[in-house]
Amino acid sequence: MRLAKDAYHDLEKNMGLKELLEVNKLVFLVTIDKLWTNHLDDMENLREGIGLRAYGQQDPLSAYKNEAFAVFEQLMSQIDYEVTRRIFRARLVPRTPVFMPQNMITNIDSTDGMGLVNPKRTIVSKVKPVVSNQPRPGRNDPCPCGATKPDGTPKKYKHCCYPKYG
Repeated sequence: MRLAKDAYHDLEKNMGLKELLEVNKLVFLVTIDKLWTNHLDDMENLREGIGLRAYGQQDPLSAYKNEAFAVFEQLMSQIDYEVTRRIFRARLVPRTPVFMPQNMITNIDSTDGMGLVNPKRTIVSKVKPVVSNQPRPGRNDPCPCGATKPDGTPKKYKHCCYPKYG
């Protein structure tokens, strides 16, 4: 136990407290997410196969409870093992400058500390809609393209060009 504490303090000295806490948070989230999805798949497989225990003269409910508890205990020990293994293997790599176009939106300079885009600092060029001088036709008005039905009456806007103009 003391050896692990000493190794963790060495990591803290090398990385810095703030960076190590970020690494810990990411390692916990990624590990738990991966192992939890696997656990849910395992539980589904267990639920599908537990009915066969009745043929073996076992109560399926108690067998399911016992096996589900064992699978959960295994999940918890896997989480502990994987988190510890990944944290002690983590190393920070210095960031090298990469060519980025000027109009590309990045989150490198965000100030939230998590690498998320800060909407106050992000510059986004908005596309302006094309504005015409003509008022938009109503759904039941004749279509502005002038299309007619076979009998010569004008087509309604909603049946002809609705997606194009509107």
